[in-house]
Amino acid sequence: PEYVEAKRGNTKKLYSSISWVQGFISGVNYRAAREQGQDSMIARDYPATSIVDWLERYCRKNPQDYLSDAAEALVIEFSEKNGSNAD
Repeated sequence: PEYVEAKRGNTKKLYSSISWVQGFISGVNYRAAREQGQDSMIARDYPATSIVDWLERYCRKNPQDYLSDAAEALVIEFSEKNGSNAD
């Protein structure tokens, strides 16, 4: 909910939220590389603007969820699109 509000105001919170999600994705990629011994490049083919748009749609549809819920859903969806394994 706060993400959508921050996006309207173009505030520091928006940029902080986006950075947090990008870091979350990086962490998932790192974990997959360490545990599975293979590169995991979830969201590699998606520019930051696509991730921002995805987050906005998710948060509008799921206002009760936290940003961490959105980040997890994004990783799952993008993993499926890329044929990656984010588990």
